[in-house]
Amino acid sequence: MLQAKTKDGTLIIPAKLTRTELEKIRQKTFYCPVCHERVILKAGQHVMPHFAHYEKKNCPSTQGGEGPYHERGKLILYHWLKKQHISAKLEPYIHSIQQQPDILLTIRQKKIAIEFQCSRISSEIIRKRNSGYRKANIEPIWILGEKLLKRRSKKMILLDSFTKQFIHQFSPSFPLTLFYFCPTTQTFTQVQRINLLKQTLAYAQLRQAHLSQITFLDLFTKQSFDKKTFFETLKRMKRNFRIYPLSQPYGRVLAWYNWLYAKQTHVQYLPAHVYLPLPSQIYMKTPLWDWQSRFCLDIVHPAPVNAAIPLSFCQNYFRRVMKPLNNFPLIKHLPEPMFAYLKLLESFNIVKQIDNYTFIKTKQLKFPNHVEQAVEMDQQLLHEMYEKTSFKV
Repeated sequence: MLQAKTKDGTLIIPAKLTRTELEKIRQKTFYCPVCHERVILKAGQHVMPHFAHYEKKNCPSTQGGEGPYHERGKLILYHWLKKQHISAKLEPYIHSIQQQPDILLTIRQKKIAIEFQCSRISSEIIRKRNSGYRKANIEPIWILGEKLLKRRSKKMILLDSFTKQFIHQFSPSFPLTLFYFCPTTQTFTQVQRINLLKQTLAYAQLRQAHLSQITFLDLFTKQSFDKKTFFETLKRMKRNFRIYPLSQPYGRVLAWYNWLYAKQTHVQYLPAHVYLPLPSQIYMKTPLWDWQSRFCLDIVHPAPVNAAIPLSFCQNYFRRVMKPLNNFPLIKHLPEPMFAYLKLLESFNIVKQIDNYTFIKTKQLKFPNHVEQAVEMDQQLLHEMYEKTSFKV
């Protein structure tokens, strides 16, 4: 732990003290702020000064320790916030929910818990912490250690199921966002406009800044949308999808190929409306091309023009490949995938929404006859998407 109490209740943060000051307090008695048991000062030459229990105790302050990288990071963040005159507490224990965030802020009477997460923990622990904060009317904000950021190129990152749990969305107009911090370089990385193009590969816009260049509120500004680069990436991905077979043809990929075979069709004959980006893909267990092709061929294509397409039917049809929305409590306003895809099809006049729960088919889907035509139709559709100012990511 980074701080402890003296007999008179004064909180001491040893990492703020000089070596001379540390030697002066070394013989004093200190107590854990949470369980009030005695703790010992650790202040060697090669470790950040901190406190530890004499024996392993069943104390909340000892749970989830992540090492020097984590300890240094939350201390740097704490001082950064204090310099901005933000009311911040380091490692406070909230008795009502029995939780101890790394930092607790109060801004305009709103309480915010900062969790600086540098190691992998179970989904159950993440959900429990988020639920506890919500019960206490505290907004949780998770900042990941930058060593967890897996970049594949300037605009492409890897997102596994663990990382997806920390994606934030604060309002309907706010893009999907991840926060990373590196204590070594004292650099923040804001990852925004996250779109999964494969199950673990996402297009995203990244912005880095040193702590000295930004404020806490700057973390919540929206980056401008680099639409041209995004659509160039989509064109390349769709072209590769048409021309090159998917790798690793086993499991769900093999099942999808078998489904195409049963439908007596092939990747090159799928309509251009298959494999279109949706932020809501974050909720799906299967790739875009899998469920969107089934949606088009099993639901939209067989329906006659003017036939109703109930939203509930689409949701039930795909419920086995949808993750529970409550698995993503930090995402507040993202529409579920079936509705989002129907709205995207509506923008191409394939369907039309007539009430909150029903769409009708308005136009037949077009199917290419060969791969060259498929690539051309893809390019035309993506150009149309590019021109639509209402298209959002």
